[in-house]
Amino acid sequence: MAVERLLVDLDPSLQALLAAIRAVADKLGYDEPIVAATHARRYADEVPSAEQRGKTIILAFLDSAAATVRDGALVSAPTQPGGARQLVFHRTVPVRHKLKVMEAVVIVDAGTAHIARYGTPKSCVMSIFSFPTARESMNDALVELREVSELDTIGSEEQDGLRCSLFAEAMASLVGAYCGMTGDEASRFPSPDDHATVSSLVADSRSLGGYVYGALNYAIRCQTDGWYEPCLRRSAIQFLLDEHPAVLEVIDREDIDEMDEALRERALEVEPVPERALPTGLPDNHWWWRLPAAR
Repeated sequence: MAVERLLVDLDPSLQALLAAIRAVADKLGYDEPIVAATHARRYADEVPSAEQRGKTIILAFLDSAAATVRDGALVSAPTQPGGARQLVFHRTVPVRHKLKVMEAVVIVDAGTAHIARYGTPKSCVMSIFSFPTARESMNDALVELREVSELDTIGSEEQDGLRCSLFAEAMASLVGAYCGMTGDEASRFPSPDDHATVSSLVADSRSLGGYVYGALNYAIRCQTDGWYEPCLRRSAIQFLLDEHPAVLEVIDREDIDEMDEALRERALEVEPVPERALPTGLPDNHWWWRLPAAR
């Protein structure tokens, strides 16, 4: 289970700084508006869907970051070479039956503070998702995919952030569902109806192409975005290919080959994901998770 890790032994000056930063959490932004807009678009589907509703992509992104600074746990506070202080906050967010960890990095320097990065943790020391049972994960996926289908049909452009978040959450749920199967459960799970519904909803969704393209970009950016997120997305795609072959007519195989090539080329340049942080029950053909450690 993902657990917020508290920074212990806060010195008085850090305690005062932490209190001051939390007090202005709702006012914090990026140092450059263009960076805020770029990050909000790039990492939009990392923001929990519940925090996207009724908001623009950038407002949802900044509000979610503010909540993480205000309510999350301070997990590290190193002093940088130039004297600036980097504060790293983690917040565990319920996403239906799952738990998801969000991370906000705040830089404090010369009396000013700004957000440097927001999204899921980019370090590989912990798991981003904690999954429930296989059945609960499949139920989550069905709920999420049905709402995505509605948004595909009647959703407005302003709801793109919500749609993308829901689709990414559904893909994570499928990873939890298929990794969570044990024993003879694999021969009778999911039910034929659930299997057919997932195949139809995913193959017909206009969100699938964007998800695959986004996964490719995560693989290309793995030196800065970490190894967990691209591997989770690659596993979701592999489960679709293995369990729901209808998506083969929609997914561009060249994108997957390029993704695998990017992961292989960069494996020596990233921190391995510890075994304790890997999803339990990964199939042997999901080789990407352990690639950095193997090299």
